[in-house]
Amino acid sequence: ADRASAVFPVDLAPDTEGPRVTRVEPPDGAEGVALSARIGFTFSEFVELHSVRGEALQVREVESGEPVAGHVSGQEGVVNFAPAVPLRPDTEYEVILPAGGVTDVSGNGLAEAFRSTFRTEACGGGR
Repeated sequence: ADRASAVFPVDLAPDTEGPRVTRVEPPDGAEGVALSARIGFTFSEFVELHSVRGEALQVREVESGEPVAGHVSGQEGVVNFAPAVPLRPDTEYEVILPAGGVTDVSGNGLAEAFRSTFRTEACGGGR
């Protein structure tokens, strides 16, 4: 009655390895991405959501270097970036996570820098 339990595996050795990006959506090199698309990441381990801010997650237009403002949400090893306004048509964007920026729950920074690019659809038809 209103009781719960949980099991957590424990490793007695300290965690010294930082997280790694294991997947990005849209995938690197994607074409025809919807202007309303969100950018999603999965990591090799749980990350501290408060570490995914500012320079730790950069989304910008490749040609102009103009940053994309947006909102970050996530849980455990999944992080999503939602642009504040629709993306521009037929524009290449890059997503950069510098080494050391995003941290795991033990404070270890991203093990290696991550960069991915995608191009939006030409007219906003949506997929």
